[in-house]
Amino acid sequence: VGKLASEGIHLDYEDRKWIFPRGLVLSGVKIFASEAKEQKVLEVGNFGVDLDVWRFLSTRSAEGLQAVVTMDGSDAALYSGGEEVCTILNMRANLFATREKLAIKRLRGTVNGLDFDIEGMINLPEPASTDPAVPTDAASDAGNVTEGPVLDFAFLEPAMEQVVFTSSESGKNPLLRVNVSLDTADQTSLHASGKLSGRSFTWKDLPLDFADITFDYSQKLGVIELLDTKLGYQGGTVSGRMQILLERDTINIESLTSTANLIDLAAQFDPEIQKTFQPIEFVGNPDLSLNGVVNTADFWASTLVMDYQHWDGFFVATGGKKVPVRELDGRVTLRGETLNTESFQAEILGGNLDINGYLKPKEQGLPFAAAVVLRMLPMEKLAELGATADAGLSGLLSADFRGKGVSNNLAALQGSGKVRVESGKLYSVPVLGPIQKNIANVLPIFGTREKSNLQGSYLIESGVLVTNDLLIRSDGTKIKVDGSINLAQQTTDFEAKANLDGPLGLATGLVSEVLVVEGSGPLANPDVELKSVPDGISNLTSGALKSAVGIAGEGVRNIGESTVGEGARVIEENARKVGEGLKGVLKGLRGEKGTAKGTPPAVEPAPPAPAPEAAGPPTPAPQNP
Repeated sequence: VGKLASEGIHLDYEDRKWIFPRGLVLSGVKIFASEAKEQKVLEVGNFGVDLDVWRFLSTRSAEGLQAVVTMDGSDAALYSGGEEVCTILNMRANLFATREKLAIKRLRGTVNGLDFDIEGMINLPEPASTDPAVPTDAASDAGNVTEGPVLDFAFLEPAMEQVVFTSSESGKNPLLRVNVSLDTADQTSLHASGKLSGRSFTWKDLPLDFADITFDYSQKLGVIELLDTKLGYQGGTVSGRMQILLERDTINIESLTSTANLIDLAAQFDPEIQKTFQPIEFVGNPDLSLNGVVNTADFWASTLVMDYQHWDGFFVATGGKKVPVRELDGRVTLRGETLNTESFQAEILGGNLDINGYLKPKEQGLPFAAAVVLRMLPMEKLAELGATADAGLSGLLSADFRGKGVSNNLAALQGSGKVRVESGKLYSVPVLGPIQKNIANVLPIFGTREKSNLQGSYLIESGVLVTNDLLIRSDGTKIKVDGSINLAQQTTDFEAKANLDGPLGLATGLVSEVLVVEGSGPLANPDVELKSVPDGISNLTSGALKSAVGIAGEGVRNIGESTVGEGARVIEENARKVGEGLKGVLKGLRGEKGTAKGTPPAVEPAPPAPAPEAAGPPTPAPQNP
């Protein structure tokens, strides 16, 4: 014990005995930092020491002394500065020690929920030499004792911050196999390489299905290199190669592929990410490949390139509804705290969507710029965003938009685009539906449930959408809309001009006659008024129509349905007949047969019977004689 004290190892124990082949076995062992025995360095239940006794007895010197240290299932507590660094459970060891080094042949145990199996080498510093000029009695003076090296486990503190494991199954902890090297004179010299493997455990606050990680750790460089990584997270797998720079809060990703939910995984390190994606509910996990640099302290300051595929997609919560987005495929980059998309494609409500643009997730309001193209979206699907489905909403919607704005402020939106609807029923579309309905009060043909085609362009400035060339065409009718919609306030102001078109217009002579409808107010229910009814229409309808509508234009609600409707239906019925006649004439001019095979020729209608003459006085009935 005295010799150990001279080497800076101040030992105390409760019991000792000789046990073959372990040699001298000490129980209740404590090693202190100084002779005063105030600060513990190591506390262990028992360990055995087998010394090269014959060499020691022959030389009476510790020079070249060799010892084998064994531990057999006891617990060990390691300290730094008197504070516990960690406790190792069920520790089993076979160590070969000299004054210069400690060779770890076997060191097994459990620390913070992690089973470990360690081999390696620890170099011990040379002891301080005593000045020969100093007398022995003076050197032994209490105030001038030269202490040997102080054993300290401070070098383990950074590692213990990361070693926090909890297994979901008792007795099946994750296992770390590692080879270590260390020079105790340099507390940054720890180097370790090995493999971590386990199933169904939690690391810190991160639950993992499994882990198989081959690594190399340099304490001096502050780098953990993951040479071959496979992690299971929430049913998906993450695999790749990367370097973790501990001092810089950085992960350099050489290559990474994933079928796991990486957004949720990243949120385990930065909870703010989860808040950003809170409106999104993922269905299954995406497939992606990734490379770049992750800033673990501030994810949005990372630089990443990601190729993304997610066929099941996700739901976006908006207005109390969930909008499905599926078949996502494209590239996303994160650079300069900006998310960029490159040729990103998806299916939304059954339509095809292409997106190019950027989003600044750290800035107030989430500013963005985008070029968006939507193709062939079934308008029936838009009912999923409304309260109920409506048979008056159908067709295939295509549109594009190019502009910029702030995600939570429609008043800041600006841009432009085009819109087209093929074979559509637009009676439930805000503005368009009320326009058709009110014009139909004069000419019912505008209100027929036939399908229409719509096309036009628009401009958005400060959240106000403006259009002056929106056309709605159906068989024989045309409506041109000029107006605006305040997207933030959900209000509208518009003028619509309607006229008959094609053979129907020619037949009635109303091609140049235009009905004018104006409206304003809430987008969902604007106040719509019929402002102008041309003379041609009013004359054909009835003499009472013009007086009912008025030159200045009264509201549609003031137009008597019995007056307007009946006359309008007469126009429509006769216009269709004349239109069919014109079509027959055109066929004849093209040399087409007027009748189909097996169809009897049309019989020319008989001229109307002449009106009866005015009746005179009644002729008396003949009298019987």
